[in-house]
Amino acid sequence: MLIKAVFVMILFVTAIGFTTPSGVNVIGIKNIMVTRSNATGLSSLLVAEQSFIQMNNTLPSLTDWKSDLRSTRSVIPNFAPYDISYNEESLMGRYFCLTATSPNADHVEMFLDIAERIDHLEPIIAEECGETDNSTLNPSEWLSEDDINITIFTGN
Repeated sequence: MLIKAVFVMILFVTAIGFTTPSGVNVIGIKNIMVTRSNATGLSSLLVAEQSFIQMNNTLPSLTDWKSDLRSTRSVIPNFAPYDISYNEESLMGRYFCLTATSPNADHVEMFLDIAERIDHLEPIIAEECGETDNSTLNPSEWLSEDDINITIFTGN
């Protein structure tokens, strides 16, 4: 029993000695949290749009969509530092679009992570909102673009 207690103490002291606050990747943790929040936010907007349609038997307006969705008691997520828009493409219908202006390497990494988390929604990453095909550029080439966007078509 004494040997077990000494062994546990040695492990405890060793663990404390090798962990410091400076060893925590705070930026990495923040990026993961922002990615998850944005992925969840995009999914929640699809639910809010469906709620509005069921309650009103019409689509939300393109100009005042945030107010329309809030009327269903849905919360419009904060996508900072990105912008969110709602629009329509002639063949595919309505969509939500998340935009990173003047993208940097963190934006590119987060957009790829968001797209992976919402893969079931068939996200499209492209230079313009409403594109129906993924960008032909490599992710490293997005850094030279004015914007990168994730478009999620709603099916309406």
